[in-house]
Amino acid sequence: MDKPSCAQHLLNDDFFKEFMSEMRETELLRITNSLPDEIDIREEAYQRIKTFDTIVARLEGIAATTQIKKSAWRIL
Repeated sequence: MDKPSCAQHLLNDDFFKEFMSEMRETELLRITNSLPDEIDIREEAYQRIKTFDTIVARLEGIAATTQIKKSAWRIL
């Protein structure tokens, strides 16, 4: 299987989607349950959430390369 197909398969996988959702929820709970002076904990949780989002966005980009190549103008 090529990279775009693998990425699309992973993005469509129920286990992966549930896993990423649980990871985000855990970090959101860390933010929600932190004390007002626990800025470091909130910042760390926020960075983790952004990392999860970046991973998913990168996979979506890889999965979209096939469609982008099909839609690209062909010169010569």
